Amino acid sequence: MAKRNAFKVKPILLAGSALFSVSLYAGEGAKGVGLRSLTKDEDQKLSKTKIKKIHLNKLGLARINATREEHGLDPLPAGMVKVQDIETESGVGASGDTSGASLGYGGTLPAQVDNSTLAAFPKIGNQSSQNSCAAWASTYYLMSHETCLTLGCDNKNYSQKVFSPKWTYNMINNGADNGAYFSDAFSMINKHGAPTLAEFPYDLNYLAWDMNSSHWKSAVKAKMAALTTTPIATDTDMANVKQILTNGHVVVLGTYISSWQFKTVGSTTPYAGQAVAYFMNGTSGGHALTIVGYDDNIWTDINGNGGIDSGELGAFKIANSWGSSWKNGGYVWAAYDAFRATSAVPGFAPSVRYPLGYNSGNKVLMSTYSAYTPKLLAKVTVSHLKRSQMSLMFGSSSSTATTPSTYYTPFALYNKGGSLPFDGQGYVAEGTFYFDISGLYTSTSIDQQRFYLKAADNTSYDALTVTSFQVIDPTSDTIVMESGNLPVSIDASNSVLAATLVSPSPAPAADTIAPTIPTGVAGYLSSRKSGRRYYYTVKLSWNASTDNVGVAKYIVYRNGVKLGESTLAAFSDTTTQSGSTYNYQVNAVDAAGNQSALSAGFTLAR
Repeated sequence: MAKRNAFKVKPILLAGSALFSVSLYAGEGAKGVGLRSLTKDEDQKLSKTKIKKIHLNKLGLARINATREEHGLDPLPAGMVKVQDIETESGVGASGDTSGASLGYGGTLPAQVDNSTLAAFPKIGNQSSQNSCAAWASTYYLMSHETCLTLGCDNKNYSQKVFSPKWTYNMINNGADNGAYFSDAFSMINKHGAPTLAEFPYDLNYLAWDMNSSHWKSAVKAKMAALTTTPIATDTDMANVKQILTNGHVVVLGTYISSWQFKTVGSTTPYAGQAVAYFMNGTSGGHALTIVGYDDNIWTDINGNGGIDSGELGAFKIANSWGSSWKNGGYVWAAYDAFRATSAVPGFAPSVRYPLGYNSGNKVLMSTYSAYTPKLLAKVTVSHLKRSQMSLMFGSSSSTATTPSTYYTPFALYNKGGSLPFDGQGYVAEGTFYFDISGLYTSTSIDQQRFYLKAADNTSYDALTVTSFQVIDPTSDTIVMESGNLPVSIDASNSVLAATLVSPSPAPAADTIAPTIPTGVAGYLSSRKSGRRYYYTVKLSWNASTDNVGVAKYIVYRNGVKLGESTLAAFSDTTTQSGSTYNYQVNAVDAAGNQSALSAGFTLAR
């Protein structure tokens, strides 16, 4: 473990222990790691959901068409674009077979992709001496990037949606700076989202949970999709990962960084002299990193003979959380060959060599973001001296029943955090927390259901106190139901608290919010020949709109008249005539029929 005497610290004595307060990103020289050793249970969690197919999104299409143009090939049609470009398969028996995916597109994947240059990707951060790497990779890098990749915001210059790794790490470390598991980090941002770094800044206090209830309330709107994985062990696997990167995504890698062996990039590219990992000789220093791009022309002289041999070309670009002074400005290259189970480089056969991945099958991890608004929230105010002794669950039933028929288990506040109060101090602390319970809401009218809180304490003494339990309609921010006869004290037992309708009982508000206006409408004229005749099609595409519930479709207008509809951010017009000029506009429509204003026009002459 890294030494921590590189920091100027101020001890704060808390009930016989010591915490340390330091400034953000202090001490570039101290390097924490923190990915906990892989267990069978953790490996199963990381293997539960796999990527099944990878489709093109708008960015991927643009990048591939630019490459095809360089090769003198016709562009691929905009109709190939899918909003949900990552298709997953869940279950222990999931095949994770990506053989059916449209990968490579005739060998026209770009030779280089660097998503760290996109506005969505945040600046290099520094976990300092803390063992919080799993939170940095999952929350600071991946979650921040994927959110702004979808929303089009700028993390590079304005940090608009840079999320707090402290939020995640402090919830998953069980009250000690001993690192964390990937599955816990991704479960936290999947079930509870995260506040921004500005709201909950990073420091070396790894014990305190975020006690600002408004952060818990806003965080659920930033929730990520469930964790999914794909292998990176073979050349075919790596082509799949490169397609994911070409679409603009980033992926997370678990590895043993203290066992990495480094060389420098050969003189074939502008990156000559930069650090590149070329193999791993042990399993020391479990660490989480983020793969942001690749370059097929990176040469690593792996066998040391001075020539470019088979297996020596190509490397992934990886972001670390050790500050910008580490290696290549906070980044490092990792040779493709380092991921192969057996090196493909002639004459290179070290006595001890491991592929770079941390989990079985040599997998990388990812999650995507889509705009989301919860239907119902639970607001709970509780207090406890030892947060790991308590747990909360939520249930629902029909309005005529008196016991839950369905339960939802959150990740947070469920026997987590060690023998400490919520704020990490030495005294009982009260906190108010929000939970997304939309999955329990199944009725068309709220008064047809009853909602419950099951609060439990698993050890005698140090009782759990529940002060308030309310069900909130987030669209109107009103209390729909609440539990009476509170506060209640629970010690070495559990209590199921029912929330009853507030009178008058408001129903969840109708959706009256229109989607955002589509932007970036563009297109090109495509032609094909059949016999002696040419057929022309205008291929249109645009940036997807967002909506508080979800965009249902787009309406395309040509010269002010409705032309057609599409559920994708793309449309093909096959009815143009030579010698005409066309102006295209698009608006977005949600399921409730709310329509955005028309987009800016795109004009094309035929």
